[in-house]
Amino acid sequence: MLQRSKSHRTMYALTIIYVLLIAVGGRLVFAWPDRKYMGILNNDSFYMMGCVWSVLGLILICTFLRTSKIRKWLFTYMITLIIFGTLAAYYYNDLPKYTYEQAADTVAASAALSGQRVQLQLPRYRSDMLAIGSDTSMKTTSHSYYIYLLVDGKQVAYRFSPLNGACEQIDHSARWPEEIISSEGR
Repeated sequence: MLQRSKSHRTMYALTIIYVLLIAVGGRLVFAWPDRKYMGILNNDSFYMMGCVWSVLGLILICTFLRTSKIRKWLFTYMITLIIFGTLAAYYYNDLPKYTYEQAADTVAASAALSGQRVQLQLPRYRSDMLAIGSDTSMKTTSHSYYIYLLVDGKQVAYRFSPLNGACEQIDHSARWPEEIISSEGR
C-alpha cells in the first residue's frame, strides 16, 4: 500500500509539472518577443499548435505504448519538448526583421536620400501605427506598419512589411492620424 501511494504521488507531481510546463513555459516561449513588435506576432497560433500536437502525442503514447506509467510520462515529456522546441525554432527563425522604430528609421532614411527635409511623425495611438492583416497559422505575422513622414512639409504615408522590409506609399488622406505625439527631423 505504501508503494502504491508513493507511485500516485510521483504521478501526481509529474502531471502538475507537465501542465505547468505547457501552460506557463510554452506560453512564455512564444509571447516573449511580442512586446518588442507592438503585439503583432501570431504567437497564439504557435502556442495552440504546440498544445494540440502535445495532447495528440499524449493520447497516442497512452493508448498504444505498453510500458509503465513513468515511462509513458517520460516519453510524453520528450515528445512535448521536441514539439515545442521545433515550433519555437521555426517561430524565432521567422521573426520580423524590423520593429516599428527600425522600420520608421529605414523609411525616413530612404526618403532623406533624395536631399529633402524629412520629419518622422509618430502617432499617439497604436491603432494608427498598424495595418491589421489576416491571421495565418505558420507565419509569425501578417500585419504591417504605417509610417508617417513630412517630406518638405508635405504629408506622406507608407505601409511597411516588418517581415521582408517591403514598403509602399499609400494615400495619406485616408490614413493620416489625427494626433501626432512627436516628430523627429532628419
